[in-house]
Amino acid sequence: MIRVRWNQRFRYTHSTHKIFGRTVGEISGLLLHFKFTPQFHEHVCEEVERGEHFDDAREYKAYRAALERDPEFLVIQNGSKRFENSRQLVELGLMREPFDFMAKTTDSLLQPGPSQVPEFAEEATVYLEPDFSGKQLREFNYFDDEWKAQIGQMSNFIRHGASVLDLGCGPMWLKDIRPDLQYTGVDSCRRSDNSLVADFNKGEFPVTKSSYAFLSGVLEYVQDVPGFVERICTTSEACILSYCLRGTHPDISARRQWGWVNDLTMNEIENLFSAHSFLLVAEDMTASRNKILVFARDAAKDQRLPPPVPSQEDAFPTSELERNSQRKWVLGHLNKWGVGAELGVFRGHFSQLLARTALPKKLYLVDLWTKQGELFDLGEIPYTNYNKLTTRQAMEDAMRRMAPFKSVFDIEFREETSLEFLDGLAQTGTTLDYAYIDTYHQYDQTLAELHAIDRVLAPHGVIFGDEWHPSKHAVFHGVYRAVQEFCRSMDYHIVACGPALQWCVKRRPKY
Repeated sequence: MIRVRWNQRFRYTHSTHKIFGRTVGEISGLLLHFKFTPQFHEHVCEEVERGEHFDDAREYKAYRAALERDPEFLVIQNGSKRFENSRQLVELGLMREPFDFMAKTTDSLLQPGPSQVPEFAEEATVYLEPDFSGKQLREFNYFDDEWKAQIGQMSNFIRHGASVLDLGCGPMWLKDIRPDLQYTGVDSCRRSDNSLVADFNKGEFPVTKSSYAFLSGVLEYVQDVPGFVERICTTSEACILSYCLRGTHPDISARRQWGWVNDLTMNEIENLFSAHSFLLVAEDMTASRNKILVFARDAAKDQRLPPPVPSQEDAFPTSELERNSQRKWVLGHLNKWGVGAELGVFRGHFSQLLARTALPKKLYLVDLWTKQGELFDLGEIPYTNYNKLTTRQAMEDAMRRMAPFKSVFDIEFREETSLEFLDGLAQTGTTLDYAYIDTYHQYDQTLAELHAIDRVLAPHGVIFGDEWHPSKHAVFHGVYRAVQEFCRSMDYHIVACGPALQWCVKRRPKY
């Protein structure tokens, strides 16, 4: 237990788990917070009824829903270990032990007499009021292991050997993490003989062209954000940035204490880049709730090229576009940075959402397109502009829609049937971490695709898809039948299903 001498500028964040404005001590403790006991289900139901936890017990409701879907669900995995002692936690990297602390602790244990209080505990009672008033951007230097981990996480979005302009480069950790890059560091003071100096709040900006602009914890300190973004979009083809959004860090007083001079939302940042024909192609979150956003130039929009499907002829249903965003939840069951495939791409609307969410190491987009003829021949329906949409228009629309994503991810278009594609993977020994089925939605076809995916699916891979209709009277009820039969015969189980007609299955865990 630590007693804090309070001041009006202190703030608790994450409930009382963390305090802003006060360095309590060098050492942090680890709370062993076991929730998954034999009485867990009973406890969850009780907490849902009470509704006293955060956001009306939202997390407990998710627990209950998961247990109702799979009453035999186990949290034990292949990497699980039985707890032994605190030394084990240090060896696993879950705790750290600074050398000087351990030395003091060991000395106090070896020496007779009353125990000694480590110096840092006494220092914790001294109040140092944070005062950032009048400071400049260059005076804020928070470079620690957490910051370095954030830079490493962001660097995953950069292609091998690309040119990068690291704006606000600090100790230039990006250069150390990714030595393959053509690296240029920029900061308000010189960081190396080869770094550039620019004060962004004085309108200074390097004229160097690059494939990527890289901003880790910089945008919060920039006063003229629109002008800054405009310069980024003028000199780079893509931008990778981290930002503490107003929604996740709403305390304006705390933001000012940190020296942050702006309070942007996700939509505001998107609009700033969209004004310069840059599209949001990926998003992620750091351990400290910093949002990672990746934007890439939409060349077709930038050059004002006419769309493959003229807007006056495009009858694609608005309701389907709205449902498209509602399908996102099912993607939460895949592991990011894996190899995946979408079977049945059509015009690529869901492909964008899949890439932006899954952050694929490799993504195959598979559809028959022109090999099935000039038209889709699905009848007079709005999806195909009442049978006027050509298969080539649909393919070109998908390619154009995904073009900005290709500057960040390895995306490959395959114009063939889903079964031909899967058979080719099996012959080459290529595995998938996930596959999304959105083809013909018929029983025979779906069942064949499920078995073909099973041959190439990684051990912990997932299969998901569209058109989950339990009703026997539904047109696409065959998908439901095929998934149920596949799970019974192949030792898979349904992980989730229902909302927005989505479903997801995985192999049953073996213990």
